[in-house]
Amino acid sequence: MFRPLARRIAVMAFPSLIASFLHASVQQHDPGLSDVTDPTFHVEIAQLGLYPEIIGEDSVVPLDALPLRSCSADHVEFFGDGIRVRIEAQVFDHPTWVKRSRGMFKLEGSPILGWSRATPHSRMSRVEVVIDGTVVELPVEAFTDLFDPLLGSRSVDGLSLFATAARSLDGWRTYVHAQVGEGIEARIITWVIEDGHYQLRVIDKAE
Repeated sequence: MFRPLARRIAVMAFPSLIASFLHASVQQHDPGLSDVTDPTFHVEIAQLGLYPEIIGEDSVVPLDALPLRSCSADHVEFFGDGIRVRIEAQVFDHPTWVKRSRGMFKLEGSPILGWSRATPHSRMSRVEVVIDGTVVELPVEAFTDLFDPLLGSRSVDGLSLFATAARSLDGWRTYVHAQVGEGIEARIITWVIEDGHYQLRVIDKAE
């Protein structure tokens, strides 16, 4: 008598369980730079952001950095010949939903990255890449687990301090790079796009 109801409840819950599993799996299997076996990806990512300082050497393979178009606390945008990259974040008003467990911060049981003690908090809400008028589809799981991105800081020469967008000189690969969090929770994230298709993200500690 009660089995059909139980079955319906299980079926209704199943999609959310799948979503949670995929969300956790994406993060668990994100490689660090040392795990990237593709030699081209590896050497090009190695010159983004803090990597030259972290690994102690500069890459000899040049990249074409996209000019910074605008930035603020909740967005950064780069614009170049035939390409536009925009990262956005939204204020996150529910800090009590985030719990620390087994050395990591979690939101509704799923690990998140970049969560810092400072307030207010923000959550990455959009990573958009448009190449030759075509939007590159990045899965939402590739950025919605990222908190407190540093988007609005500029250097004295007007460049973004914590975000970068660059293309390989042949135009075949595009890299979007940003830092989330500060201190021991800081992470550097690189999204890799090849031939107009999202490939992977690379995550390392910013140290």
